[in-house]
Amino acid sequence: MKYILITITTLLSAGCIEIPKKELIKYEEAKFIKSPPRIVAEIALRKAPKASIHRSARQGEIQYIIQHINSGTDVNEINDSNGQIALHYAAIHNHKEIIKILIDSGSNIDAKDNLYMTPLHLAALGGHKKIVKMLINSGALINLINLHGQTPIDLAIKQFEIDSQKTKSFKKETVHLLRQKGGKTSEELKEEQI
Repeated sequence: MKYILITITTLLSAGCIEIPKKELIKYEEAKFIKSPPRIVAEIALRKAPKASIHRSARQGEIQYIIQHINSGTDVNEINDSNGQIALHYAAIHNHKEIIKILIDSGSNIDAKDNLYMTPLHLAALGGHKKIVKMLINSGALINLINLHGQTPIDLAIKQFEIDSQKTKSFKKETVHLLRQKGGKTSEELKEEQI
């Protein structure tokens, strides 16, 4: 029991969880009756962590994502600064497990941020082939256009000076996957409309 209290004290002081003292320890006739560890764990999991769901998705903090969902945090909560939801952050940072958890929890696969970028746009931009495949298999629209008139395949084709050879290779594989699934460049979409 001593170790459980030390762990809880550490979590409380680090700001990971907030639990009212009354829920942890009951006072009765000048004696302390400790709550069983199961109850302490259940209380801790009912509260959302202090870190936002966006930060948790960006950092790859799976346990915090689960804790957010269990506490009722909206997985489609929009970050006011850029219009992104947690799925955008998980997609650009290549966090496969978090992507799966968020999709399974009802995350909007085609959510657009302030630049009309979807999680698929961001995954393609990073050359994250496995994330692109997960999003497509979950029903993501392949040819949505962002504010700059680009489709996900346009972003996968785009090369940056800072891209490593590995990233360039992943982007080529991502382009191939998008092509297999019906992905088109914005120019190809324009030609179809003529």
